[in-house]
Amino acid sequence: MIIVLWSLCLLASFAVMLGYNVRQKADLVRRLNERDTLRSVAGAGVKMAAFQVKKNKEAEDTWFALSSELCGNGGFLSDTNMGDAQYSVWYEYRNDQTGAQERRYGLIDEESKVNINTEGRPAMQRLFQVVLGLDERDAQELAACIIDWRDEDSELTTPDSAEDSHYRNQEFSYGAKNGPFEVLEELLLVKGMTQDLFEVLKNYITIYGSGKVNINTASAPVLFALGFSADDVERITSFRCGADGVAGTADDNIFVTPGDIGRQLSQAYAASDADAARITAIAGEKLCANSYYFMARSHARMNNRVNTVETVAVIDNKGTILYWREF
Repeated sequence: MIIVLWSLCLLASFAVMLGYNVRQKADLVRRLNERDTLRSVAGAGVKMAAFQVKKNKEAEDTWFALSSELCGNGGFLSDTNMGDAQYSVWYEYRNDQTGAQERRYGLIDEESKVNINTEGRPAMQRLFQVVLGLDERDAQELAACIIDWRDEDSELTTPDSAEDSHYRNQEFSYGAKNGPFEVLEELLLVKGMTQDLFEVLKNYITIYGSGKVNINTASAPVLFALGFSADDVERITSFRCGADGVAGTADDNIFVTPGDIGRQLSQAYAASDADAARITAIAGEKLCANSYYFMARSHARMNNRVNTVETVAVIDNKGTILYWREF
């Protein structure tokens, strides 16, 4: 009898262990299937965004602003169900008036950012001081390292910058690119750039576009970087908000051409002739009023589940997807 009981106990233990292993494998298969589903759903969100960009830009205005349906609160990109999952295309927008982070359903204008392939050292230095909190020397050094990474020569921009000799002496030896950045993540190879700094900076920089920044969508830190004063930035962002004081709504004021910026601000805020001339000079060199490249952040999740997938893509005005990454 005792032998029989022990045998039953052993068999029961084996059954429990087998059942546990089977459940684990079944759960793994379920999660992998859900992951594949979410990747497809997130991809559908990106493709819908690409379709909307092409559709919008075919009937294109000569300007692009935060009030565009593409840029914010586009209902066609929010919480769209696909079977047991849904996608939404949204991003966190920092309100320059309140400082609060707001979720906006739509696309990010890549030409609202500083282009690290074309911008000079002074603007990048100011951006790093404002956004990253670096002191003047560290910001200048990082900006110089970026320029030396992308330029074709082997001459140091500043004594503390870096060219091939610096990178060849790293644990994993490599050389300076001596060409334009092809993806933002290349910045992590540049002397002085860390993962923590990159995570903050990536929302303010781009590699797409002509190098000119859209005055209608640029954030306050980017406007500072381009050389506008604190008063200039306050006037620009307030003017764009329109009567209700909220950016991205129907009553927003639009800068139709860069040449009109000085005049429009002078009329609205009684700026001096000298201020208007200075603003116009910066605008002519640094600014545009339209955009042709957009980032879509498509978030997919299973209904009543915690599993999520995010797909990030950059789309041009023809609806062509230029960059794709899944998280």
